[in-house]
Amino acid sequence: MRLLELVVPPYKAAYTILQQYIVNPFLKDLSTDNETAIKEVISDLTCAVQYVGGALNAAINSSQKLRIEVNQKLVDTASAISAKEKEISSMQGEIQHEASEIKVVKVKLVTDEQSANEKEQGVINAENNVHSLQEKVEDVRDCLFKNQRRKSVVFSTRSDCGNIVNSVKIENADRVLNNAEEKLQNSQIKIDDERQQLSTLQGQQNNSEKELSVSRHELRELQLTYIVLHELNNSTAIISQDLKMVTSHITKTWSGSELLYTTINNLMNFDRLINPLNEVYKVFERKHLLQNIRFSMVSDLTLTQVKHSFKTTAKLIPQMPLNLFISSVNCTVQD
Repeated sequence: MRLLELVVPPYKAAYTILQQYIVNPFLKDLSTDNETAIKEVISDLTCAVQYVGGALNAAINSSQKLRIEVNQKLVDTASAISAKEKEISSMQGEIQHEASEIKVVKVKLVTDEQSANEKEQGVINAENNVHSLQEKVEDVRDCLFKNQRRKSVVFSTRSDCGNIVNSVKIENADRVLNNAEEKLQNSQIKIDDERQQLSTLQGQQNNSEKELSVSRHELRELQLTYIVLHELNNSTAIISQDLKMVTSHITKTWSGSELLYTTINNLMNFDRLINPLNEVYKVFERKHLLQNIRFSMVSDLTLTQVKHSFKTTAKLIPQMPLNLFISSVNCTVQD
């Protein structure tokens, strides 16, 4: 996480130095019995203030850099969300269109299957008719054959053998049967085509619904990313504000123009020095960024002890301007 990479390290450095060289020294009585001891205390405080200020400025610059990155990612993510929503809307329209086509094909299929059933019955009727005519022909042939043997054949349109079934009737019946079979075959081909069309449409709809599910998942991921980025942006803004408050406080108080006691007393204004840093600590803690970074924030108990100790020590601090002490302070670079 970029917050852990960019902001936490300089913040930790600033807070650690502040604890070690500004807060902790006031947990015990300061040695102020001679000028050398005073100079040592002021030298430590002056260098600590410089180091803290530098580290906090680094943290502020990093947080501002991070905010620029996050803002750009927010814009990109918002654009991606909008595009994904349009994509999903288009998919939903396509699925609705496919569903309408499927409904139409199903209705046609039911109608054509009913028609095919009727045509199948027509074929059966035509087959029965042909079979019936063929049976009549056989009956007439048998009758004529028997009469011929008795030599009592009467050549007439009507005879004892009944109406003679001529070839025209049989041909017509065969033609009706062939026509019925052709219509049934065409109907079955049409039904097969419609079933294939229905299967294809249903396959397309299934694929579209799967793609829609994937797109909805991607949209949820993008929305979650946007929420995380928005929270990070807000957190970074709060962190920057708190860190700027501390640096501004240090810069204003450690000017060297006030009396030593007044300067230290103003510096130890915990509402402007420690509390903002503790609020930043809480933000990092909520985001689980401090598991592998072992340092703790200054507790309320420690602050109470420092305030009490400082009041005890304050009367021992000489009433001299700070700049009389810091003019000869030479701070080495803090590792």
